[in-house]
Amino acid sequence: MNEKFKIRQPKILLVEGIDDVKFFKSFLKHLGIENFQIIDVEGKSNFKNILKLISQELNSDIAYVIACIRDADSNFDGAFTSIKNSLKEAGFCIPKVANTFNFDEKIKTGIYILPEMNEIGMIEDLCIQTIENKDLECIENYIKCAEKIIKNKAKSVIQIYLATQNPLSNSLGTASEKNIWNFEHDCFLDLKFFLENLR
Repeated sequence: MNEKFKIRQPKILLVEGIDDVKFFKSFLKHLGIENFQIIDVEGKSNFKNILKLISQELNSDIAYVIACIRDADSNFDGAFTSIKNSLKEAGFCIPKVANTFNFDEKIKTGIYILPEMNEIGMIEDLCIQTIENKDLECIENYIKCAEKIIKNKAKSVIQIYLATQNPLSNSLGTASEKNIWNFEHDCFLDLKFFLENLR
C-alpha cells in the first residue's frame, strides 16, 4: 500500500485535497483533539478507491472512527449519496443522514458535506461567513468594479480577502495554519459537533 494511505491512527479523517488537510488539522488542533490521521484522497472521485484500500488495512482488534468530508458543490444530495456508495462498496456501515455518524461493531463512520446541511457550495463558503460584513462589501465592490468574469465566486472572495491579511496567505489551508479563520464563529458549530466524534 502507498505509504500515504497506510493507517497509523484509529481516528481517520478523509478529505478532498491538501487545503482541506491543513484546514482540518488546524481545526482539530484548536479543538484539542489528538491522535488522528488526515488522509488527502486527492479529489472527490477518489473516496471510493481510498476507502477500499483502508478497509483492507484495518486491524480487527482496534475500534476505528472513519469520517469522510467533501464539498457539496452544486448538489448536496448527490455528494452525500456518492460518499454513502463509496462506504458501502468498501464494506462499511452508512450514516442514514448527512453530517452524522453510524456504528457497526468496532467501526464508526461519518459523512459531512460542506458547507452546511442541505446547502450547495464548498468549504470556502463556510469560511466566508467568518468575514466581517464591511470587508465583504469591499470585496463585492472590487469584483463589480473589476468587471471580471468569475468562474468560482467563493474561491475568488477568499483569495481577495487573504490578500488583505497580515500575515499573507496564498490559500485557505495556509490561512488556517496562520489563525486567519475564527474557529469559534457560530458558522462552525455543526462541523465542530461532528468533529467531536474524533475525540
